[in-house]
Amino acid sequence: MPSYQEVLQQAQNLTPEEQIRLIEHLSSLIRQRVTMKSKAASGERSAPLGSLKQVEESKAMPVQSASAQLNNC
Repeated sequence: MPSYQEVLQQAQNLTPEEQIRLIEHLSSLIRQRVTMKSKAASGERSAPLGSLKQVEESKAMPVQSASAQLNNC
């Protein structure tokens, strides 16, 4: 498994659009983990695996919107 520094260096070599996609994907993964941890802590059952994709898609920020923000910089 690559080290944090190796991953960071690879991310820095991505285009701005690819960096935005990466941030969105990582944010979605983190949201899923936080949601699962909070549900587990409260005793709720986790969502079936098939429904995780729907959660991810419903919370992910559209790439077009993020790209538009990049163009405003």
